[in-house]
Amino acid sequence: MSTPSDIKPLVVRPKRAMAMLADCSKPTLQKLIKSGKLKSFTEGRARWIEVQSIEQYIARRLAAAQSQGGAR
Repeated sequence: MSTPSDIKPLVVRPKRAMAMLADCSKPTLQKLIKSGKLKSFTEGRARWIEVQSIEQYIARRLAAAQSQGGAR
């Protein structure tokens, strides 16, 4: 039987998403959400951001950096 620590979250709150994105700022996070680069939804007054969309955003940035010769 799995414990809660074994379960990867599907969604995170904005503060955790900012930490996952190397401490990006709140305005930057809001721009990423508004542009559709990160998927999110609200539940009541709480905003939730899809972890998979964060991972996909990072993968796209890494691929772009590699294609420009900027990744190490």
